[in-house]
Amino acid sequence: MDQLTIFEVINEFDDSKCNWIDILGEFEICTVLAVIPAEGFSPLENPYKYGSDEYEKAKKIWSDYTYAIFSQIGPGEKAWQIACNRFRDYRENNEPCLMEIRRTKRGDDFRPSQVIDYI
Repeated sequence: MDQLTIFEVINEFDDSKCNWIDILGEFEICTVLAVIPAEGFSPLENPYKYGSDEYEKAKKIWSDYTYAIFSQIGPGEKAWQIACNRFRDYRENNEPCLMEIRRTKRGDDFRPSQVIDYI
């Protein structure tokens, strides 16, 4: 069971606070400033046993947040590497990072757990 702090409850993602931008009627995007959870790790730095629930959870956090950072950066040379480095640096420094969040018709899209600001 995860324990939430009052900070996390106050800063939970709220769709209604986003400035959603429609992209060709297919999906919507918004930009947020959010904190990266300390328990997220890339597959290369993951301290948990490969295949364990903890490993999979840490990798899922890494992939979701890194993709949101990558989306905010946009396409370009070494953009994925820059996103991976930002994920690690912002996580280690416990600082909020800019991310682009998508909302699709499926409704199963990633939502950051601690949002500081809706841009």
